[in-house]
Amino acid sequence: MNEEGAIPANLPEPGTIAPIEVRLFWPTMAHARPTVAGPGDAAGLLAPVLADADVQRCAVLYLDAARGLLATEVLAVGTVERVIVDAWVVFRSALTEQATAIVVGQSHPSGDPHPTVDDLRLVRALVDAGRLVHVSVLDHLIVCGSRWVSALSRLPEVSRWGTEVASLGEPSRAR
Repeated sequence: MNEEGAIPANLPEPGTIAPIEVRLFWPTMAHARPTVAGPGDAAGLLAPVLADADVQRCAVLYLDAARGLLATEVLAVGTVERVIVDAWVVFRSALTEQATAIVVGQSHPSGDPHPTVDDLRLVRALVDAGRLVHVSVLDHLIVCGSRWVSALSRLPEVSRWGTEVASLGEPSRAR
């Protein structure tokens, strides 16, 4: 599975998306909602609100058990150097949406999509909080322009995207 990638070129032009104050909801019929099968799909959905941000933003994709998109929300807008994200805000919305999984996205206006030490601390805190409320944190993607990097991939002790494998009579193990 890719841990870095390029954003597809067929995204809306900057300035043609809704203002960040608007939450994006998807139809209630599961077949009409986008499915997020991996980090590339998530990056494509996060790019319109994060890719060309001039300050750091944090957005979340809320997913159902089949990885169908329930909603997208920009939770925080920061400065050029940082954005403050509280885990309780992330999971309050996840529980309100009845999400079973989330993907966190963050913009880096510096143009460097690689996670900082603070980004990795946030990932760990979100994964730990998600375990308590039974909401999986599938990834934390740093999006810059047409590029993205998985911050969660920098934490080998954390499983993601359903990589836990178990069979009857055998303990769980990560691939």
